[in-house]
Amino acid sequence: MSVSSTKAHADLPPSSSDKWIYCHGWLALNRGLPNDCSAAAAEGTEAHEVLEAVLRGTLDLFTLKDNEMVDYLAPCAEWVSYQPGVIHPELRMDFGSTFGFVDLFGTSDVVIDHPEHLTVADLKYGMGLVEPEGNTQLLTYLSAAVDRFGPRKKYRLVILQPRAYHPNGAIREWWLTHQELEDFRVLLGEAISRNYNRGKPTAGDHCRKYCKAQGSCPALARYSLDIFRSTPE
Repeated sequence: MSVSSTKAHADLPPSSSDKWIYCHGWLALNRGLPNDCSAAAAEGTEAHEVLEAVLRGTLDLFTLKDNEMVDYLAPCAEWVSYQPGVIHPELRMDFGSTFGFVDLFGTSDVVIDHPEHLTVADLKYGMGLVEPEGNTQLLTYLSAAVDRFGPRKKYRLVILQPRAYHPNGAIREWWLTHQELEDFRVLLGEAISRNYNRGKPTAGDHCRKYCKAQGSCPALARYSLDIFRSTPE
């Protein structure tokens, strides 16, 4: 099955892949529900735009009046700028075509094309800790990057999170092999296909993160009830 809608990129956003990869009823339950817009989201969007402009050389970060944002973004921009390879900021990535689904896109904050490896880096301006290891959003972008730039022997996922304290620092990376990526691509292809074919809603740990369909998901209702019944009084 192929999807031809020009809006298909919004159907399965990589940022929600931590849910729709494991819940194949996610698309049917979430389609048409409104997106929330918060002050935090607007601030994150601004930070992404600033980082992109700095990496493209169209903005001097230190001319910003927001000194706090300068302090947070400066080490991220510096880290990316000093990486070897060709740096591609805010790159639109097609992650569906290789599985027979057209117009499935997302935008990666940073892709670094090096002859020996590919790097996908993502800026997280929020306070909730995000890890690079097993990160399905970054793995989805990486799958698209391999289709676009070609395979490598190894790959790297990087989280740039300057505002949240982490014992390993604000810039965290995880290396994986080509076989590990191929294993994920099998999972990704199955999840895309099953979501477009109205797969079964599945509740689990992935429901702990925000899902717009939480109030109408029958699987989550049964899952929550089972937990309630099994909890000792």
